[in-house]
Amino acid sequence: MKGLIGRKDVLLHPWTVIRGFGLKVFLKTAFAPGHATFLEVISEGIPKPVSPEEIQITLLLDKLISFELRTSHIYARLGTMFKEHDGANTFFHTLSIQEQGHAEILRIVKVEVARLKLWDEVKPISTEVVDKIDKDLSHLEWDIRHPETLSYKESLKIVESLESSEINVVFDFIHHSIQTPFLRKSHRLIPSIAEHHSYLNTMLPELMEEEVREEHLRHRKHNHGTDEG
Repeated sequence: MKGLIGRKDVLLHPWTVIRGFGLKVFLKTAFAPGHATFLEVISEGIPKPVSPEEIQITLLLDKLISFELRTSHIYARLGTMFKEHDGANTFFHTLSIQEQGHAEILRIVKVEVARLKLWDEVKPISTEVVDKIDKDLSHLEWDIRHPETLSYKESLKIVESLESSEINVVFDFIHHSIQTPFLRKSHRLIPSIAEHHSYLNTMLPELMEEEVREEHLRHRKHNHGTDEG
């Protein structure tokens, strides 16, 4: 089990880790042989779910983690497809990394729920919502497998659709339902969590506006060429 938070991150934020998980976890991560991640260290010895309810909650969190990783892959694929557009590759790549950060947070939520027995604090999310997210992601994954039918403008619409979908609502719901000392400060070790909305709200309108201008210019050039013909 790998994770985004490494030894360097732990050393840069020692008190956040110590207050959340104790000195032992901090020292074990800081001086672990090889390249063990923080997630690997805190996952050691975590009790497995026993009751049907615990198993159901664990499976739900696994499903939500997979949604964030699938979203990350969609953004990474879009970055590759439209790398010739100025700024697009950076935009999609940044979103992909930020979605990996969301997945990391949910992995830590999963550990905290099991470690601190917070099963009752994870409010149930309806099967219908989960199924809808799964279905919507499947449609988008089909779109990026057929790039010849996908324009740059449509790729930006995919971002808009994803970011206004239930996947972010559910993430925020779970993230704020489990308020442990570490999770309250987790943005310090994974800054992309705090930066996600501001980055998206700044960059997406700019890129969409730029594409509208480019589309208008292409249209004018096309009409000019037609008139000359």
